[in-house]
Amino acid sequence: MAASKDKAAAPKSTAAGGLSDEAVRDFLMDNGDFLQRNPELLDHLHVPHASGSAVSLVEKQVSVLRERNVEMRHRLKALTTTARENDKLFEETRSLVVKLLEANSVGELYDSFLEAMKTGFKAEYACMILFGEADEHSAWRVDSLESARSAVGAL
Repeated sequence: MAASKDKAAAPKSTAAGGLSDEAVRDFLMDNGDFLQRNPELLDHLHVPHASGSAVSLVEKQVSVLRERNVEMRHRLKALTTTARENDKLFEETRSLVVKLLEANSVGELYDSFLEAMKTGFKAEYACMILFGEADEHSAWRVDSLESARSAVGAL
């Protein structure tokens, strides 16, 4: 008996007992443990293999599970890689915040920021904008607090 997932592709033939392929398929779909309760039937079921020879249903299931296993390993590797990258970004961000908090002047703040952007975050270009009163830091680019709120919202 050939198994198929696609209802449209399955023939509408009638088995010896008068059951159509569709009726048998529906029964097996509704009773997923049927073959577990009747394991002796597995010895009589064969699914065509890509090479043209017949293989048992168990061999086919093992093949499908192996393919899924390979796919899951690839997905797990991708997730692990992403997690490592996120962890590195978190550590760089944490380090930057600590350095910024330790700065005693705007110059130290700027130097720490620029160093972190170039070495830790591998940024080619970086810009630091101060928000506050322009007359306090005339040598730096200073924008108003209103400008900051419109640019970044209510952080």
